[in-house]
Amino acid sequence: MIVHGFRQPILSDISHIMTLERNCFSTPWSQNIFHEIISKKGIYQVDEFVTVFMIVIASEKRIVGYIVWDECSEYQHAHILNLAVASDQRNRGNGLSLLEFAFKHMKQSGIETCDLEVRESNKGARHLYEKVGMIAVDRSVGYYDDEDAIIYAIDF
Repeated sequence: MIVHGFRQPILSDISHIMTLERNCFSTPWSQNIFHEIISKKGIYQVDEFVTVFMIVIASEKRIVGYIVWDECSEYQHAHILNLAVASDQRNRGNGLSLLEFAFKHMKQSGIETCDLEVRESNKGARHLYEKVGMIAVDRSVGYYDDEDAIIYAIDF
């Protein structure tokens, strides 16, 4: 059960986010990427059609998880770019809550489809995506250099 709260990221969160990013991913995003998104209060307009969103789950001053996704209004399509939950906060509904938050936002924005890539070996994440109704639709060979990605998708 989740006991943390959603909020927009703030610049003082960057060090916590980077620690979480490095702990969760073998090829973490750069701090500059997060700085760009967070400096726009978690809503970064890429162009007239594409917007990147970020939301965090925080417990007091600790970031326990976050999700980053983009929405393309031209094609009514979204793509989950990054989802991370601290290892000691997994299997408590945090990842599920982040996905449900993003999906709700997407639906309210008129988005009709969403997809993502995940490491084939990441059984926990794959189980989570299947739990929310996403379906494995394809494979991207060598996507992570050392490993294939499984592509998941969902229609709203």
